[in-house]
Amino acid sequence: MRITKEARCAKNAREYIGNRPRLVEGKIYTLIFRQQPERSEKHTAIKKRMRFLKAFPHHALFENPYGIKRSFTWWEVEKLLKGEQI
Repeated sequence: MRITKEARCAKNAREYIGNRPRLVEGKIYTLIFRQQPERSEKHTAIKKRMRFLKAFPHHALFENPYGIKRSFTWWEVEKLLKGEQI
């Protein structure tokens, strides 16, 4: 029996997520973006609540309350959840 490409990708994504923070599809997470204005040394934290939609092998798909979808790499997701600067 052959494994479809979609099933293989889903399996690889699950394996990759195993090493990362457990994210539940459909749950809303707070991502903390750090922004630095020009000619300033201070950073401002911008908190955005986004729904985690789907896990892929190399990135995660999120959706904001307005329905706009955005994907981040797993490295970026870890940094955004902790509030560290990218």
